[in-house]
Amino acid sequence: PHPGAQSATANLALGPALAVMDRVRDAVRRPSEGRR
Repeated sequence: PHPGAQSATANLALGPALAVMDRVRDAVRRPSEGRR
């Protein structure tokens, strides 16, 4: 396991990117589901 400080830095760096990816996935899934 990584030290606490290192994991906290990783969370700060990856958190926003993961949130954006989730929003993109939702934006892609919604139109594809509606077209069915």
